[in-house]
Amino acid sequence: MALEPWKVALEEVLSIDRLSDIDASFVEKVHRMVIEAVEWCSNPLVDEDVRRASCSRFVDILTKFLTTLERFRASKVLEGAEARGFDKKILRYVEEVLRAFSQVATFGLRALEGEVLCRVLKPIPLRKSIATPGFIVSIPLAEAAILTVLGFVKPVMIPVESISF
Repeated sequence: MALEPWKVALEEVLSIDRLSDIDASFVEKVHRMVIEAVEWCSNPLVDEDVRRASCSRFVDILTKFLTTLERFRASKVLEGAEARGFDKKILRYVEEVLRAFSQVATFGLRALEGEVLCRVLKPIPLRKSIATPGFIVSIPLAEAAILTVLGFVKPVMIPVESISF
């Protein structure tokens, strides 16, 4: 799918409840646009003020376009659409981190305010030292969710079976 970026964005918006299958050729096309822009922005024959203003505006528009496209795709995945396309892996990580955050926030054993107890699975730098596997450490909630998904820690959880509703 080597479509123009604006066509990709339109297709994504029109496919309301599913993700468009945007492949790596889209990323290559955007990358080529950036290279062409850098070449033009480096052209000494173009007035410096024009180059500076145009190139700055190009970067702003491209950054906003890609950020908005990716957020839109992430919101679809969070609403239940299947992650697919060139960004499938990152979309799955976003979904997993939010799921882990919810679980850890709800059932994680708290140590300090806003921190959760976690068993270290892989060495991680923590408070000017290295926490090694087997140690129990206190980590801020958001970091605990991310490190859980990445496989560095396992939160100590409240045993759900002991709770009667």
